[in-house]
Amino acid sequence: MNVILRIVVASLSQAVLVAVVIGIISFVMMQALPGDSAYRVAAGRYGYDVMDAQAAEIVREELGLERPLPEQLGQWLVQLASLNLGFSMISGNPVWEEVAAQLGASLQLAFAAVAVSLLFAIPLGLVAGRRADGVFDRTTLAVSTLFRSIPAFAIGVILMLIFAVHLKLLPVAGYGELRHFFLPALALGLSLAAVSNRVIRDSVASASASPWFRFSRTKGLSNAQTVRRHMARNVAAPV
Repeated sequence: MNVILRIVVASLSQAVLVAVVIGIISFVMMQALPGDSAYRVAAGRYGYDVMDAQAAEIVREELGLERPLPEQLGQWLVQLASLNLGFSMISGNPVWEEVAAQLGASLQLAFAAVAVSLLFAIPLGLVAGRRADGVFDRTTLAVSTLFRSIPAFAIGVILMLIFAVHLKLLPVAGYGELRHFFLPALALGLSLAAVSNRVIRDSVASASASPWFRFSRTKGLSNAQTVRRHMARNVAAPV
């Protein structure tokens, strides 16, 4: 329990350090941009057509841009420590609401992609591992290397051309319906499966060559029983 607690504390400490460092770098980069930050924010919020010096001055006072830079950075760090992310400079809505709206869709897509990847990775990895160095194993290795070398967005474009443009089976874009998840989840899932199926394959191959696997067969257990009772538990850990 103490080991797990130390790992959790170390991971959280690293996350906080990364957030602070990225925040400071982002702050410095924003200040290094040419022009007036208040004008840029006002233009993004109200539009370039209606933006004027008065609108920029309102933004400057609202965001405290007239204060010294160290004071601005210090206030931001204090707000970050209290989990107060403030308001969006563009929409004016609380940042937590903006993050929650986007994070919900991202999590749904992430779970869908993981589910799709497991549908491919588990059966392919099991068969390839049981027939290590065979034709099927070499074929899945080549296909996995191919999909791993192609960026997920490129796979997505190819899937859109096939299933949306030519076959017209799925929508090109959209959100809110189950059919909108198929193409992006498949694009991400194939990229994930290209890695995880090899992890499963290596685990299965290692288990198949182990003494306990041979002993299980010697005891009289069938291949299916050995895989279900013993191999599946050992393979599940690295997966």
